[in-house]
Amino acid sequence: MKNIFIIVILFSFIQLYSQVGKKEYLETTGFNCVQSVSKKFFQAAAKGNKEDINKFRKIIINNCVEGKYISSHKFKSINKKIVYTDSIVKPIFIWVTNFYCTTCINEIKLINELCRIYADNVEFFVFFGDKRNNVKKLASKYDSRIHLIPIEKKLGKYNDILYFDKFKHSHIFPAAYVINIDKKIVKHFLGFSNKVGEETEKKIFENILKKYSKPLEELIN
Repeated sequence: MKNIFIIVILFSFIQLYSQVGKKEYLETTGFNCVQSVSKKFFQAAAKGNKEDINKFRKIIINNCVEGKYISSHKFKSINKKIVYTDSIVKPIFIWVTNFYCTTCINEIKLINELCRIYADNVEFFVFFGDKRNNVKKLASKYDSRIHLIPIEKKLGKYNDILYFDKFKHSHIFPAAYVINIDKKIVKHFLGFSNKVGEETEKKIFENILKKYSKPLEELIN
């Protein structure tokens, strides 16, 4: 009887350990969640309902993305260089943009500044929801140390699932992922806007730079 009790206890510990140690990946569990919530996000955006937009944005960030891991990826840049995530031994910053996203294009300066400050300690990627030709039109505007990755394919009912190797992103721009050396997403940003008068442009730049810099500082210090 005593032996049976010990076996039951050991089995319980094994189950608990396996649940604690189990990793959830963005490409599977995380993206299923993103897809479900994104539908509500886009419906709210179509109605101009700012309260619901912010609510669903927070759900995507907190419930679907942050805390998830990215799996092994093979990204091909516009110069056809292959970058393997498994070979990267420092934090990763991924910025997701689109050629037709005016707000995203306006923030090229922001991404370049982040790269200037952190390039020695962080690997930078910009993912484009566009074909290679559109990416090439913008390539010269980016810091040469940033990997520029064009989309590989679009799937989904409305072509709203963007694939970069196995990495999947819903059609929301701009977006950023901050990933630690264990390939865990520690911070996710969605939809910062720059639609303001010129008199406040510098202030917005400084505020967003501070928000993006904070998780990077925490990872490298």
